[in-house]
Amino acid sequence: MQTIGLEIVVICTSEVDSQIGLETMATLVLSTGPPPALHPGTFHVKQSRFLHALSPTLVDVSPRLTLGQLRQLEDHWRLVLAWTARTNLTAITDDADAALLHYRDSLEALAVLPPGPIVDLGSGAGYPGLPIAIAEPARSVTLVEPRAKRVSFLKVAVARLGLANVRVRQASSTDTPDQAYAAAVTRATFSDSADLLACQRWLAFGGLLVAFRSAASGDRDAELHSYAIAGQPRLLELWRRVLRGAR
Repeated sequence: MQTIGLEIVVICTSEVDSQIGLETMATLVLSTGPPPALHPGTFHVKQSRFLHALSPTLVDVSPRLTLGQLRQLEDHWRLVLAWTARTNLTAITDDADAALLHYRDSLEALAVLPPGPIVDLGSGAGYPGLPIAIAEPARSVTLVEPRAKRVSFLKVAVARLGLANVRVRQASSTDTPDQAYAAAVTRATFSDSADLLACQRWLAFGGLLVAFRSAASGDRDAELHSYAIAGQPRLLELWRRVLRGAR
């Protein structure tokens, strides 16, 4: 009897922990013949390592991500991997590690961001700006990156992912801002007062600067938002731009 392999992509809606339905992808392989240990019509479910690692961590993320958004996150990761060999976009190459340390980590900013346009300063491969833009397609996101090769990557990624809410600008945090943003996010290492002041220049007064940290910088003016990724403590340090000393 002839065996035919057919790959089918379907949507599975699962209840995850707090009964929030997450849409995840599964690949089903339909076997119509009698291969060893299988019966005709048996379906085998296989989820990608990236989504298998990411999906359970999204229970407390708002807004809830759709199947299409999950696929965009993974498509971005595939582009990062494809470009990394020649542009050194990331030291992380494992799918599960990337899902947690790049994508789930980036999405933590959603818990503190105010409404309005945001700018990602020192965007690199697009973290955290692109995951935020994918999760909130109605929000305007500008990716600011000084290195030409990374700017080229970001433009390709935005086009491939069809992100109409994202702009890419080749610039550094010390350049003249193109507008006043409601918030600035960064995973780059800005620590001294001059760096922080330069970042705050991109903000409207009252705007929020969000810096991703593995440990607190010790700045007494910073508010702290604590969370954990893969059991490791992480922080968002938050500064408000005020009239005093923020020009």
